[in-house]
Order: sequence, then C-alpha cells, then structure tokens
Amino acid sequence: MKKLYNTLRDYYETVGFDVAPFGEDSIDDGSRTLILEIDEVKQIEAGFDMFEATFIVSFINGNTWAENSEALWQGLCSFIPLDERVDDTALNLPDNSDIMTLLDIPEFTNISAEHDSVTAEETHSVTISIKYHY
Repeated sequence: MKKLYNTLRDYYETVGFDVAPFGEDSIDDGSRTLILEIDEVKQIEAGFDMFEATFIVSFINGNTWAENSEALWQGLCSFIPLDERVDDTALNLPDNSDIMTLLDIPEFTNISAEHDSVTAEETHSVTISIKYHY
C-alpha cells in the first residue's frame, strides 16, 4: 500500500500537486491540493506481482474536480505502456510504465463534492480503481 501511495504521490507532485507524505495526510498547512487515500489493495493472482487497488482522490483548498480531472486522468494513463494505449491523447503522454504498469484503463466512480457549512470549503473527490504491477 505504501509503495503505491508513494508512486502516485511522486508522480502527482511532479505535475504540481501538493500531496502529504504517506501517513501524514491529517496535517495540512493550507498548501495541500490533493488528498490520496488508498482504500484497498489486493493481489489479483498468487505468485504474480499483479494487484488491484481502489483509492480516493480528494481535491482540497479551493481545487476542484473540474479543474483537475484531466491532470488526474493523464497521470494515471502515463503508467500504461505506450504500445497498449489506444487514445490519441494518451499517446502524447510520457511513458511512466517503467515505474508502475497499469494493466487496464483506470475506472473513475463516485465523483462527488461535499460542502462544509462551517468553513464554507468544498471538497471534490473521486474513487479510482486500477489494476497494476511493478
């Protein structure tokens, strides 16, 4: 779980997001832009380094899903090997499959926005499911 978290965190920080180090997501000085919560990681088949993971990405401190959905999508698609990409836009993305290889297109579900009535802040989140290996 920690390896997946750090892989995603490292990539998203290179494209401008501020993500807390593993285990420190409760500390926010107002500069964080993304919260990454890994919900579940399970091995697909024993003996192979293939996993299925579900995680939640939340945009905070004024950042929204609408403003950042493309960067989130492109970041995940960059882990798909170039020869397995079918979308023309994805072909122009860097190839990060040597870091982690996605085995399928990521699945985005449960896109939502929550409004805090006390602070008037809004948090946009999405649940993502991926299959991958290292």
